[in-house]
Amino acid sequence: MPRPLDLGRLPGELAEAAPETAADRISRWQRKLLDLSLRNRLLNFRDTRQTLPFLCPDVPALEDRLAAGQKFRALALKDENPVGPRDLPPGEEAALLAEVAADAFAKGQIAVPLTGAETQARLLELYRRARSDLAEGGTNTLFLSAGFLRWKRSEDDAKSYRAPLLLIPVKISRRSAQSDFVIEHHEDDIRFNATLLEFLKRDFDLAIPELEGELPRDGSGHDLPMIFEILRRRVRDVAGFEVVEELALSTFSFAKFLMWKDLVDRTDSLRESALVRHLVDGPETAFLAPDAPGLPEPREVDRRLPPETLFAPLPADSSQLAAVLAAQEGHDFVLIGPPGTGKSQTIANIISQCLGLGKTVLFVAEKAAALDVVQRRLAASGLGDAVLELHSAKADRKTVLGQLGRSWDRAAAASETRWVQVTGDLGVRRGPRPPPALPRPRGAAACHRPAPCRSRGTGRAPQAPRG
Repeated sequence: MPRPLDLGRLPGELAEAAPETAADRISRWQRKLLDLSLRNRLLNFRDTRQTLPFLCPDVPALEDRLAAGQKFRALALKDENPVGPRDLPPGEEAALLAEVAADAFAKGQIAVPLTGAETQARLLELYRRARSDLAEGGTNTLFLSAGFLRWKRSEDDAKSYRAPLLLIPVKISRRSAQSDFVIEHHEDDIRFNATLLEFLKRDFDLAIPELEGELPRDGSGHDLPMIFEILRRRVRDVAGFEVVEELALSTFSFAKFLMWKDLVDRTDSLRESALVRHLVDGPETAFLAPDAPGLPEPREVDRRLPPETLFAPLPADSSQLAAVLAAQEGHDFVLIGPPGTGKSQTIANIISQCLGLGKTVLFVAEKAAALDVVQRRLAASGLGDAVLELHSAKADRKTVLGQLGRSWDRAAAASETRWVQVTGDLGVRRGPRPPPALPRPRGAAACHRPAPCRSRGTGRAPQAPRG
């Protein structure tokens, strides 16, 4: 029998040493936020179903025409079949394809070295992915990669990798399901691949300060030839490095990189926050204000929260109400629970409680689905008019003004009569019960003292017990 494979250590057996100093904690956060491995598409760009390669004869001219508002369509070269049955040398075939791509570019088309069915399938995949990212995160993730850096880990390495250089924000749309997709410029700014710049600094000790700030511009947009020339001058002495003016369409995310950049550039200003300073200097202890008595315990909720001051419309147990009370008192805490244990329900109760106390709540989440769940719970509880959607594709001026108008009208028509009645009834139910009556001796006269009122807010006068 062959020898068993050496699987090494299992993931559960690998433990990372806990950082002991503030500098170690910050370095650990930076490593986790910035992915400089080959899994990152910004460093190792590969042709997949979520990418679309183009044959563009003039990449700088394409950027200028996109910035001017021109729209482009994709042209599948394999369906056009300009080579035909001819057996041409590779050089002549490439020249013929370049000539067809140049003719297509003059007509407002970008050549794609794929079939029409494959081109439309990839465009549809990118269209759905970009729409999903915009709905979930509120930012555009669809970019044209203009120019690539071919690089190797070492001079002897046989495999090379590609990293995008300039990222041109675009959007794709179509009039109907049977129409062709149209590529046009997005309103966001063009950016250079900052992840690549950090990678070159760390692994190759190569800094390019000319590309870290404002990029060179020309009369119609950004000066792409100047940008490519700056990079060529910087990498010409590095073995295995080459700048190629290729073009591809794909989705890229920069959320973690922006967090990493804030952590690097603004460490001192972030430490001005008491919470951040505590997480950096002493995360082993609870974060409490100097005069705070501590986080409320579930057993203290009924004593510290009278019914008329609890504005939680959704069912909650004592531990969830303790979180509501902690938020009301201004504590900083983390609410942890497995899926399905009522975290979004508790968040809705926290928001309702803070609104009832006249506070303003900013609720943010990494994905829009979490926002939608809480918004639906608040709307089902009659608090939909108190919610203002600020950051989404639907938050235009007309919608925001309409939400403000409904909230204003609802606030003017509010009444607390019913609330006083319900909370008073609940207070009576929670109140201490009267002690049980002692057995009356035989032959003793009946006591006609009025009994305590147990009418639960009905307004009837208490009656004496019958003799």
